[in-house]
Amino acid sequence: MRSRWIIAALLAASAVARAQEGDVVVSGVVKDSATGKPLAGVSVYREETDEVAVTDERGAFSFPPGPAGRWHLAVIDPSYQKAELPSDGSAALDFELVPLSVQGEEIVVETTRDHDSAGEAELPRDEVTHVPGSNGDPLKAIRNLPGVANTNPLGFQPGLVIRGSAPQDSQIFVDGFEIPLLYHLGGIQSVIPGEMIEDLLYQPGGFGVEWGDASSGIVQVTTREGSRQWGGFADVSFLTAQGLVQGPIGKDGSFAAAVRRSYIDAVIPLVVPTSDSLSFTALPRYYDYQLRADYQLAPHWKLDAFVIGSDDDFGIATDATNPDDPDLSGQFSQTTSFTRGILAATYDRPGVYNRLAVSAMTTDSSLRVGSDRYLETGIDSLTARDEARIEPVHGVWLVAGGQAEIRSYDVDVKLPRPPAEGDPDMPNFTYDPLLDTHATGDASQLATWAATELEPAAWTRTTLGVRVDDFRRNHVVVAEPRAQQRIALADSTALLGAFGLYTRPPDNQDENLQADLKPERAWQSSLGVEQKLGRGVTLQTTAYYNDQSDLIVAREQRAGAMASDGSDTYENTGIGKEYGVEMLLKIQSERFFGWASYTFSRSERRDHPDDAWRMFDDDQPHNLIVLGSYKLGAAKQWQLGARFQYTSGAPYTPVTGAIFASDQNRYLPSYGTTNSLREPAQDQLDIRIDHYWTFQRWKLSAYLDVSNVYMNAPVYSYQYNDNYTKRTAVTGIPILPALGVRGEL
Repeated sequence: MRSRWIIAALLAASAVARAQEGDVVVSGVVKDSATGKPLAGVSVYREETDEVAVTDERGAFSFPPGPAGRWHLAVIDPSYQKAELPSDGSAALDFELVPLSVQGEEIVVETTRDHDSAGEAELPRDEVTHVPGSNGDPLKAIRNLPGVANTNPLGFQPGLVIRGSAPQDSQIFVDGFEIPLLYHLGGIQSVIPGEMIEDLLYQPGGFGVEWGDASSGIVQVTTREGSRQWGGFADVSFLTAQGLVQGPIGKDGSFAAAVRRSYIDAVIPLVVPTSDSLSFTALPRYYDYQLRADYQLAPHWKLDAFVIGSDDDFGIATDATNPDDPDLSGQFSQTTSFTRGILAATYDRPGVYNRLAVSAMTTDSSLRVGSDRYLETGIDSLTARDEARIEPVHGVWLVAGGQAEIRSYDVDVKLPRPPAEGDPDMPNFTYDPLLDTHATGDASQLATWAATELEPAAWTRTTLGVRVDDFRRNHVVVAEPRAQQRIALADSTALLGAFGLYTRPPDNQDENLQADLKPERAWQSSLGVEQKLGRGVTLQTTAYYNDQSDLIVAREQRAGAMASDGSDTYENTGIGKEYGVEMLLKIQSERFFGWASYTFSRSERRDHPDDAWRMFDDDQPHNLIVLGSYKLGAAKQWQLGARFQYTSGAPYTPVTGAIFASDQNRYLPSYGTTNSLREPAQDQLDIRIDHYWTFQRWKLSAYLDVSNVYMNAPVYSYQYNDNYTKRTAVTGIPILPALGVRGEL
């Protein structure tokens, strides 16, 4: 009997083996056709058996073994066009999904992102390029977020004014590295076009240990990979002409290259009459360029490279004489250029992430006033940066990294001290003491950081870390502890808090001439609530307080005694405090995006121990912005948007009188309390209209973007007559229309 059971079992096993030999496992990989990235969480449907397989983090899927034959598979995802593929008997099937698009514009499917700090906000690319009044400029769109001051767009600010602090206290990072110039010609347009940007993350404070050299807020810009399909566009607008081309590099790579040039220099001769007393030695023009290349070396290894460059040039000449400042007469010219290259290797798999990057940058700038006043600077740097994240056990992340920068500089200057915080007037190039020196040297800097992220449950996450900066030129080492906490009080409500120390090194303008300065410090604290009010509707509310110390201030008034080599121009005696409340209400749907932001803030400082407290130069108690954009038509071929802003006026120091200086043959003003008065409040309305056409092989779009529709010119400062008895307001452009046309393959 036993032998019969053994024989029967052997026969059954043989039959099963023969059946399994004929079965096949149908599998494959799903990728994004534009970027080549694997897509996780995508459903693959096998019609014959009603089976569904879901792709893993590598985009891979597989079905249980089954008889060989022809199968019909379909891939469905709300962000992509449906893809169907009848098999030819092959067991390995790969899909490349085409992203959904309407008339050349993306449909952005926004996923819920847990913010790390209160007040943090991200701007999807579709929103960034359609904010009314920004002319499609992503870094201008950031000015509509809470905490960002509304400043003179042509005020030659080196950066954004965040939470009332000085503009040099904030940083813009592109793929992990700062850039020296944010806007062309002082504020006309940012140096990075929206088409090269994948993501913008705005953090007004409370950011992690990975980021330094900023005592206020930061903006992280992530550049966009090129498509693995050939394509591109050409765009002609009010200010510039630009183009982009993208395509594959072999089977596993892609590239994107863009170039943009203004043609203000071609338009000015047509609208500005020639004059014997005023002429352009260099018509204002700028250009920038970007190149990105990516290659997937292995399933978890990726190599990418990015190059960005910018060049600005402007110059005028006059035969008119300025009686109050004779050395200012004659000519004015300014040129600025920089190039930064980044090469990075990234290893990324579940639980392990590491990015090693090296970057080289060169910067040159020149400012010439009159016949014998100038500033020539050249800076070259080489930086290495490594970032690592490891999850040794579930719910515990270890974060570590380091950065080393070698920087050399060359400064040749013969100018008065540049305007500092609280200066009531501009430099006088004839009568003010001069910085007259030529300096070269090295300014190396080291940084390392480590943090632990604890997420024992889905409703709570705690991050504790420390960053150590070694400012070697200034012989200062600073340890900066930082902490962030997120608690989900409910599915729709989260509480966020942050606290830590942040520093800015003394590297702004002529601070580089003085090696004994310490970095500025700011202890930041913030508490915020994020509330989901419904589908696509969120509300963020943040309260913050920043305590600043070691602020870099001028030792004397500009007309006072000063060493010509700049060795004793500044000191670290300033203190400051910033506090306020920020609110951001965002609404997003398939056809509409918009937000309302409001900021109440105060920023005060004291430069010297015996001074009274005063307002920062860019203090703005109230800043309200409401904007929105809606897509119309069955095919969404129209997009209409509007933006309204109301802002408190900036502080200024009043002129209380004037005395006549006989030795200089001019009147010298007397000033009241620093920043004790305010310029008039500003309000304006902007509109934007887009229209799209789709043809068989290409797309066409046109837009009209009008800033300040009802021509309410903002007041930025005041100009006085010779004896300071009368003044006139210096206003901005009353209305600025921009018209553009774009063709896309």
